[in-house]
Amino acid sequence: MTELLSDKKELILDAAVKIFSEKGFHNAKVEEIASTAGIGKGTVYEYFRSKKELFQEIFLSFMEKNMQLIENEISNNLQPKEALIRIMEIQFNFVVKNKDIAKLMMNEHQAIDNDFKLKILELNKQKVDLVSNYVEKGIKQGVFRQVNSLLVAMILEGVIHALLSSSMCKESTVQKVTIEDIKSLLFDGLEKR
Repeated sequence: MTELLSDKKELILDAAVKIFSEKGFHNAKVEEIASTAGIGKGTVYEYFRSKKELFQEIFLSFMEKNMQLIENEISNNLQPKEALIRIMEIQFNFVVKNKDIAKLMMNEHQAIDNDFKLKILELNKQKVDLVSNYVEKGIKQGVFRQVNSLLVAMILEGVIHALLSSSMCKESTVQKVTIEDIKSLLFDGLEKR
């Protein structure tokens, strides 16, 4: 029975992503979401108290799945450089695969209240801390020079977000800038050698 409830919730979330992507938060109607999910409007309210809660659940679910994927795929036996590369690849591929949700997050973030922003920031902090820990590990192993690991993690997160947000506007951006470009800049720097 719990699996059936979970399946219905996923149906609602998938339909909501489609409708919110097409119409935006303010123009989307719960009736349209329910119809797209193949359920009644009342069923949506069995899972979500409001359209805003449904919208925010999309964000939360997206970020939690992204973090869970990173945690599942990054093992403690990876060397720091390989772990950072893998985190970049996972994050990049996850967002590209879930482009509609990523686009929603960038375009419709005003529908998120301050309390919910704190939840989002906490999830993002987990990812930044994970990257920072791998940078620290690399410093201790002598792989990386002494740097502010938190700053490196925030820069890396910012680069990925900037690349992905620009790719939402122009499809060709993703093809021009690759993970290889980011790796080269991160590990080789700007200085000509």
